[in-house]
Amino acid sequence: MTMKTCVRTLLLIFLPLLLTEKSLCAAQRSDYADIYDATIDSLNKVPASSFYYSFAQQRLAELYLSKNTVRSRKKAKEHIEKAILNQPDNIDFLITNIRVLFEQGFYRTANESCNRLLSAPLNPRQSYNTQYAEAYYYKGLVAERFALKYKDMISVVNDDNFISLAHFGEDDLRYSAYCYEKALEFRSSHRDALFHLGLLYYEIRSFDKMSRLFEKILLMNPRDKDAYAFAALACYYSAQYEKSQGYYQMAMNFMSEEELSAFNHIGYIVLPKDLKRYLNGAVAPSEAAQFQQSFWNNKDPLYLTAFNERLLEHYNRMTYANLRFSVPRMNIAGWKTDRGMIYIRYGKPVLSYKTQPDERKLGGAEIWVYPEFSFTFDDEYASGQFLMDQKSFIASRSAYNVHEELYALPREKTFEVQSRLYQFKGANGSTRARAYFQTYIKGIEPEFDVLAMDVEAECGLFFLDSRANIVHESRKRLRLGRQDIAEQSFISYIELNQLPTQAAAQRYSFEIMTLGDRRSAVSRDSTRITDYTGDRLLLSDVIVASHITEQRDVKIIPNFTNTFSRSDNLYLYFEVYNLLLNNESRGQYKVSTRIQHRGKSGIVGVIKNLLTEKKQGQIGSSFEVTSYTRDEHYYFGLNLSDIPAGTYDLYLQITDMIARESIERVLPITINE
Repeated sequence: MTMKTCVRTLLLIFLPLLLTEKSLCAAQRSDYADIYDATIDSLNKVPASSFYYSFAQQRLAELYLSKNTVRSRKKAKEHIEKAILNQPDNIDFLITNIRVLFEQGFYRTANESCNRLLSAPLNPRQSYNTQYAEAYYYKGLVAERFALKYKDMISVVNDDNFISLAHFGEDDLRYSAYCYEKALEFRSSHRDALFHLGLLYYEIRSFDKMSRLFEKILLMNPRDKDAYAFAALACYYSAQYEKSQGYYQMAMNFMSEEELSAFNHIGYIVLPKDLKRYLNGAVAPSEAAQFQQSFWNNKDPLYLTAFNERLLEHYNRMTYANLRFSVPRMNIAGWKTDRGMIYIRYGKPVLSYKTQPDERKLGGAEIWVYPEFSFTFDDEYASGQFLMDQKSFIASRSAYNVHEELYALPREKTFEVQSRLYQFKGANGSTRARAYFQTYIKGIEPEFDVLAMDVEAECGLFFLDSRANIVHESRKRLRLGRQDIAEQSFISYIELNQLPTQAAAQRYSFEIMTLGDRRSAVSRDSTRITDYTGDRLLLSDVIVASHITEQRDVKIIPNFTNTFSRSDNLYLYFEVYNLLLNNESRGQYKVSTRIQHRGKSGIVGVIKNLLTEKKQGQIGSSFEVTSYTRDEHYYFGLNLSDIPAGTYDLYLQITDMIARESIERVLPITINE
C-alpha cells in the first residue's frame, strides 16, 4: 500500500470519529451527503489483507448504524461481525457489536454480550474502565427499556377486563439504576449514564436525587444546556420554582437561535384563530416578541409570583417531550413527534397505558386518556416512533377547536376566593381602588380552629392593559385572624392609591397566597378606571354590604353576591364628591332609594325602618343629609322584611340640594325567603 493510499485510508477510517452523531445525521440530509456516501464507498474498498481492514469494518458499522433503517442496521451487523472475526478480543469492536444488537432490538442478546465482556479475563496491565463503563451502560439501557415497557402496559382479557403488567418492570427499574451507577464507577464523566440515571429518578419521582445528579453534570460542564433543562425539571417538581426558572434561563443562554426558537415554540397551544397567522409568519419580526410576550402574559395564572407558572409548565412539557419522545437515530426531536405535540398541548394524561406488540404494531401502542378525549399512538415498525392513528388524528383536530390547551394550577395548591373591586376618588386627581375579598376559613386553612393561629398571606391587586401587561399594582402582607372573620369566612381588602385616571387598564386581578404552603387563589374581571376629575357632582362605586360598623374606622362587610334573605338588613356605602357649600360652609344633599322588581314597572312599597347610626328612626324612601365638606362618605341600612322574595333593581339617587344636580346608580339584588 502506498503512503498516499495509507493516509487516505486512515482519514476515511477516523473521519467518522470527528463527527458527532448529530452531524452524521445532518450529513445524510445536507451537502455532506456526498462526502458521507463517498466515505462508505472508500471504506468498503479497504482490502481484507490491510492492517486497517478491521477498523474500516467497525467504522462502516457505525456509519450504517447512524442511518437507523432496518436495512442499514442489518448492514452494520454484517460489518462489525467481519471486524470481530479478524480481531475477536478487541474490546472496542465488542462494544460496537453490543450497540448494534441494541439498535436492532436484540436486547437480550445485547445483554448477554455485555455479560460475556464483563466476565472475560482481561490484560491486567491495561485499563478497561471505558469499555466496562460502556458495557454496564448498555446493560442499564436494556433493563431500563424493559422497565419502561412494562411500566404502563396492560394485557387485555376481554372488553371489560385487563391485567396490569407494571410489576414486571419493578426489578428492571432497580437493576437499571444499579448498572448506571456501576458505569459511573468506571467512568464518572459518562454523560449518557448520568442522564439516564437522572431520568430513572424522574420515573420514580425522586426529584431531589435527580436535581443533585444533574448539578453534578453541570460541575463537569457548566455549559451543558440539557443538564440545565433537566435540573430545572427536577427543581420544578421539588417545588423549587424560582430555582427551576433560573436553570431554564441558563439552558436558554447556551442554546443556538434555532434551539431557542424551538424551545419557545407556541404553535401547539396558540388559539386556533391565530394559528395560521402565527405559523405562516404573518406576525412581523418586530411584532413577534410582543405577540409572544402578550400570549404568555395572558396565560400567567399568578402575577403575584416572580415567575410565570404557565410558561414554566411549557418549558417542563418541552423538556419532558424531548426527554421521552425523541428518536435520536432519526434525528427527530421529541417536541416534533405526535406524542410531543399532544403532551405539550394538554400535559400529562389522566391515564396512559401500553398494549403489547402484535403483527400490525411491532412496537406496540400507547393510549393516552384525558377527561374529554383520548389518543392512540402506534409504533408499527418498532422504530420508537409512535404515530397517531387516523381516529386519534381526527380527534386531535376536533379537541383543538374546543381546547387549544389544558392547564390549571394543581388543585391541592389552590382555594376559592371571591372579590369585588370598588373605585373612589383619590388624591390629586387620581383614583383609589379597593378590592374586598372573601375566602372560606376551611378553604384557606382547614386546621384554623385546631391551630388557633393567624393565617399569614400575601395578596396583590394588579391592573392589566389589553396585552395583559401589568400597568399598576399593589402588594400587601396580611395576617388573617379572628378579627377578620364573618360568616365562616375571612373578609379583608387591599387598596391601590394614586391610580392615574388615564391608565390603560382593562382588567384587574386580585390574588392571595399563603406564605407557609404557597396555596393560592385568584379572582379576575374586566374593569375600567373611573375618572373623578372635574367639578361636577360625582358618585363613587356603591358597596352593597351585609354589615357596616363604625368605631375608629368604618368597617364594611361586603355582600359579594348581592343576595339577602328577608330577615337581613341591606347596607349601602358610598362617597359623593364636589357638593356645593352655602355661605355657612354647609352642603345639603338628598338620598333617595327605590326597589323595582326585575321585569316589572311598579315600585315595591315604601322602604320602611330605615336604619342608620347617623339618621336613626328615619322612615321613608328618601332623606336629607347635611355635609360640612365638599366630599362626603355615607352609609345606611335598609330593612327587607316587607319585601317579597325575588330579583330586583335597587335605585340609589343622590341630589345636591344647592346645585340642583342629581346622580344615580342601579344595583341588582336578590331577596330570598
